[in-house]
Amino acid sequence: FSEIQYFSSHPLIDHFAWARVIDGKVARAFAIGDEGVIWNKGRAGKEEKALGLKLFELRGVRGRSGDAGGEILIYPTEQHIMQLAAKWSIDPTTLPMAHATPGLGLVATPPASWRAEVQTRKAA
Repeated sequence: FSEIQYFSSHPLIDHFAWARVIDGKVARAFAIGDEGVIWNKGRAGKEEKALGLKLFELRGVRGRSGDAGGEILIYPTEQHIMQLAAKWSIDPTTLPMAHATPGLGLVATPPASWRAEVQTRKAA
């Protein structure tokens, strides 16, 4: 029995993801960004459901534009990601980081040079 877990949180660009691979097979994977759900494989388990995250589709209006169409998403937060990590195994923010190199390792703060890209338009 081997298990690999992946957790990603990048609030500046509204990107959050988690995945669980058991014996070489993806048991659960979910990723969401500002464009919506990117990856959704497998069923959410009790640990994920306990976080209270939801993806609602308004029945009969999928793909329509305006206020009446599309999905309602409750986005995860960094705290949700770490709570899920703790429920699956261990919250990586609790690991000692005394010898970690910034930008490498299990948990790291992105370098300051990785700023969220902001586009500005000049008035025509």
